[in-house]
Amino acid sequence: VGYYLYNKVRGTPFRDENVIPEIDLYGSMEARDIWNNNGGQNLEKDEDLYFFTKLKPAKGTGSRVARTIGSGTWKGETAGAKVKDPKTKETIGFFKRYQYKNTKYPQESGCWIMHEFSLHPKQVMRINSSPSSRPNDAEYVVCRVRKNFDRKRKADDHEETGVVQSQSKRIRMQSE
Repeated sequence: VGYYLYNKVRGTPFRDENVIPEIDLYGSMEARDIWNNNGGQNLEKDEDLYFFTKLKPAKGTGSRVARTIGSGTWKGETAGAKVKDPKTKETIGFFKRYQYKNTKYPQESGCWIMHEFSLHPKQVMRINSSPSSRPNDAEYVVCRVRKNFDRKRKADDHEETGVVQSQSKRIRMQSE
């Protein structure tokens, strides 16, 4: 948050180009396609993809944000935690955890976890008061996306009916 997001919002170039790509995580592309198109299928279990994305206001007025993605949505799991500067202990941003949910493709629900990092409004005000600021860049967040290999399955993959069965009941049925 302190280096990458702050400099992205300021419009300052990074030391290394394309360190974190910009992807619309709240758009029409499916989560699985974002994961696969950006090398996610080549990652180990505890490796993540990072993206810059712009927040999109929800319909209507207010400060709510639309977090739809393709035919699914990012469902909030935490209210948000403070991110502090390690040197000054000042709050520089916030961190929220989301889980992917999809009613159209329920087998994909829970497949991805996203951590969204945003700047503290004080940081954004500092940036916006500078002469080189670009107002729309304040809407950026940096997101860490991880494949959730340990998710709990609600339905059996082998059942076409979608009826939930316990493992012991499936074993009894197979042995009969």
